[in-house]
Amino acid sequence: MVTETGESFKGFSKSTLDFLKNLKANNNKVWFETHKQDYQEYLLKPLKDLVMDLSSFMLSIDPYLETKPAVNKTISRIYRDTRFSKDKSPYKSTMWIIPASDLFLS
Repeated sequence: MVTETGESFKGFSKSTLDFLKNLKANNNKVWFETHKQDYQEYLLKPLKDLVMDLSSFMLSIDPYLETKPAVNKTISRIYRDTRFSKDKSPYKSTMWIIPASDLFLS
């Protein structure tokens, strides 16, 4: 399926894994801001493509699922909530997708 980015999901590249590994080793704002374009290209874009490719199938299971590829909807945020955590690392070094029901997102 062609996605909103104009492509279909082709898997994650070595650059995706390298970005996550480097983020884990350099989990700070300066490093992330310097590599934000890498985040968008190697991690966020493939996740959006994956969500779009899965959307038809997921909607066939439950037509109320949210399948729009959006951060904090179907794609996890990269920013961590550190308010109540001992670990004050500002960024997650893992990401996930979840097709949530519109009934629970309102």
